[in-house]
Amino acid sequence: MPLADQRKGNRVRHYRVMWDQNAGQELYYHPPMSAERIAQAHFGFFQGRPVDAYVGAMGSNAEFTVGWPTDVKGAEFIVDRMQRGAPIVDFKLWRVAETLRLAFKAGIDPEEVKVQEAKRIGVDFWFRLAMNDWHHFASTGDESNLWSGDFFRDHPEYCIGDDGAAGWPKNLWKSLRFFQDYAHQEVRDLRRDLALEACERYDVDGFLCDFMRCPGYFKYGEEQAGMALMTDLIRQMRVGIDRIGDARGRPIGFAVRVPNNIAGSKRLGLDVDTWVRDGLVDILVPSC
Repeated sequence: MPLADQRKGNRVRHYRVMWDQNAGQELYYHPPMSAERIAQAHFGFFQGRPVDAYVGAMGSNAEFTVGWPTDVKGAEFIVDRMQRGAPIVDFKLWRVAETLRLAFKAGIDPEEVKVQEAKRIGVDFWFRLAMNDWHHFASTGDESNLWSGDFFRDHPEYCIGDDGAAGWPKNLWKSLRFFQDYAHQEVRDLRRDLALEACERYDVDGFLCDFMRCPGYFKYGEEQAGMALMTDLIRQMRVGIDRIGDARGRPIGFAVRVPNNIAGSKRLGLDVDTWVRDGLVDILVPSC
């Protein structure tokens, strides 16, 4: 029976703790980092603790750049952006990019190092994608940085925008206007393709879509109209992840982090009860 047909079964382990690694430890180490140092930085403190799954960002907290040479249309390898002269803005972002550059030059893929170290110590490895985020622009919002991308810069029409964010409190409006609007097919395709490339490239145990990193996915007042579009995206991700798991011979888990109640989720255009009812997700992480 295909793994996609076993959705009601035990697709993932029962986890005591899933450890969410916000961005990467490479932010805090001066390059270069050896494979041993990368493994220690991310997993060295797990021994003797009830952590059963590591959930890590894909090279950055933004949703346009990743920590490996990517083939996804609209996505960029952080190192490529740095070498093309993209604004860095924050020295910590340079550390990440330079660590990656030197690692790949030495034949080291840092994400593969993490996957293998997780296996060695018996911890499941999950990737996490922030479905929207504010780390791709400076605090003023006037300047993109190394974690941004040409997809963001070249398509202002994909943003929720000043008018689209109007209606939210002022402090939320300041960030939401720079988030991308999931009403656009291209925006949804980028996130889907990033997720599937990550699961295909690395032997992961699961993938998490983080809808609470920086909530906001549609123009104000258009969330209900966008709900079916978001459900279709989640369904496409589920089908793609199952296809990769089938080819690999073992299931890949799929999780979502969402508001801590159904009404709050639907307010953002997230039809979580349908996702659960239709078996589209394995783990639901209610959050606030």
